[in-house]
Amino acid sequence: MVLMSLEKQIIAKTSWLREQHDLTAARLSYLLREQGVDAKTLICAKIFPGLADPTGGVLITPQGKVFQFSFNRAGMIIESARIDEWINVTQTYMQHPWRDEILAGLEILKNTQKTFTTPGVGKVVRNEL
Repeated sequence: MVLMSLEKQIIAKTSWLREQHDLTAARLSYLLREQGVDAKTLICAKIFPGLADPTGGVLITPQGKVFQFSFNRAGMIIESARIDEWINVTQTYMQHPWRDEILAGLEILKNTQKTFTTPGVGKVVRNEL
């Protein structure tokens, strides 16, 4: 078995969340909007334990803010799942257990952001994964 590189794992998790091909990703995306972030612009540095049944993760916003969250769906239908924990770890991620994933996610963010100047709007930053 060949292990995926950390960057490829992060891109796969980010694509899963952005593309919302299953009910879990769609529900999580909806709940993230309630937290003030758009899943289509995030980098998903870590989902644990995995995409099949996520219970939490670490996300990076286009502005470089890093959040850890817990996703509670124990014994519930997916429509009742909720985010129980939302912690800004931007200032402390170097001591975080998933520091390597966060650093890789920040590098992906830096390498995929493009800045456009739109007449009448000004500069627009878009993350193109």
